[in-house]
Amino acid sequence: MPSVIAELKYSGQLDILKKFFCLVSERQFPVQNIAYLLWCDVINFLTCSGTRQMRYNPECMKFFWVGKKFFGGRFMRFMSGMKNETDILQGKNILDPKKARINFACPSEAILTNFKPLEGDLPTKYKPGILKPMIKLNGEKEDGNNSYVLMLDGKKIKRGTDVDLLGFENGRTLKDKIDERDQRLETLQDSIDSVTKFQAESNVLNESPEYVKKN
Repeated sequence: MPSVIAELKYSGQLDILKKFFCLVSERQFPVQNIAYLLWCDVINFLTCSGTRQMRYNPECMKFFWVGKKFFGGRFMRFMSGMKNETDILQGKNILDPKKARINFACPSEAILTNFKPLEGDLPTKYKPGILKPMIKLNGEKEDGNNSYVLMLDGKKIKRGTDVDLLGFENGRTLKDKIDERDQRLETLQDSIDSVTKFQAESNVLNESPEYVKKN
C-alpha cells in the first residue's frame, strides 16, 4: 500500500482515490455506473495472463453493442485504442494485456457478433427485403396501443429529421412542407430578381449623358 499511495500522490490522483473510498463506505457511489464498470473491466483486462482470457462485464457488453449499432466500427476503434498492434504485426500468437495500449477494454468483433442482448435470435446484418425478425419482435412486445407504418428503401429515422411516411404523417405531410418551402424560395427568388433588375436600371440611368451633364 505505501508504494500505491506514493505513486498516486506523485501522479496527483491520491485525493480522488480518497474521495472514492469515502463515497463507497457511505454507500453514495453508484456501483452500477457504466464508467465504473468500464474501469473495472480495464483492471480485469490488465491482470489477465493473455487477452483471450478476458471475460467482459455483461453491462459493458451492452454498452459496446449499442455504441457499435449507433456509430459503427469507428466507435469501437476509438474506444479500444491501439491494443497490441505491434505484437500482432510481429506475428505473435499470445498477446500480453499489460503491453496493450488501450483506452477501454473492448470486446472483439467476433464476441460482439455472438452477443444478443435483446434475448432474440436477431441477425446483425440484414439482406434487402422484409425484416421479418423485427416484425416478429415488435409483435411479441406489442401491447395493442401502438400503430406502425411499413417503410420502403430502408430509410433511417433520426431525431429532429422529417421522414416521408407517404402521406400517413400526423398533421402536415412531408410533401406539404416541401411544397411550402419551394413556394417561399420562389417568392424570395422573385424579390431578388426584382431588386437586381432595379439596381441595374439605376446604374444605367446614373451613367447616361443627361445625368453626367447635370452633375
